Amino acid sequence: MKKKFVLIMALALMVSSLAGCVPTDKTMVDGIEPDTKAVANVDLDFVQLHNDTLDYINPEPYIFVAECEITGTNNPKQVNVICTLMDEAGEEDADAFAAALLRNINDAAYVQSNEYVESNSSSFGTLWNKYEATISFYHLSDEAKGPFHTVHVVPGEAITLDPDIERYEEEWQKELEIYLRNHEDD
Repeated sequence: MKKKFVLIMALALMVSSLAGCVPTDKTMVDGIEPDTKAVANVDLDFVQLHNDTLDYINPEPYIFVAECEITGTNNPKQVNVICTLMDEAGEEDADAFAAALLRNINDAAYVQSNEYVESNSSSFGTLWNKYEATISFYHLSDEAKGPFHTVHVVPGEAITLDPDIERYEEEWQKELEIYLRNHEDD
């Protein structure tokens, strides 16, 4: 019995001594705090940027795009895009696809570095505050003639295209439904 009492007292003493190790609300923690700030000047991986951008774009509304190649450099900060479109595509189609490219390239860069802000229906994002972009559009049968349309983005300047690609894609879907209804018997 005496052994049990001594064992219980020893255990109680150990538990009570551990109670003093618990920090209170007023305890200050000394040490290194994690740096949660965005890392500035991250070099973009343009192979990954190309792949991610083309993965993000919904291809259905842009069926007139035959080919698209995205390249770039980090010094100078420049994005170059060469797109080959079907011969029937015009400048309005090229501008719609350019808007989709600008938004999705920005979002692919956002995945690589949190120093950028995602795009939305009213903004192309913040990549274009630092990077210049040139998007050149060629027709499939006239590639040798040079681009029929070019979109140029200068860092920090307003982009004249409409960033609301969702509206364009919805309108395209409605036109497709009308076309299919009108051609059900064909």
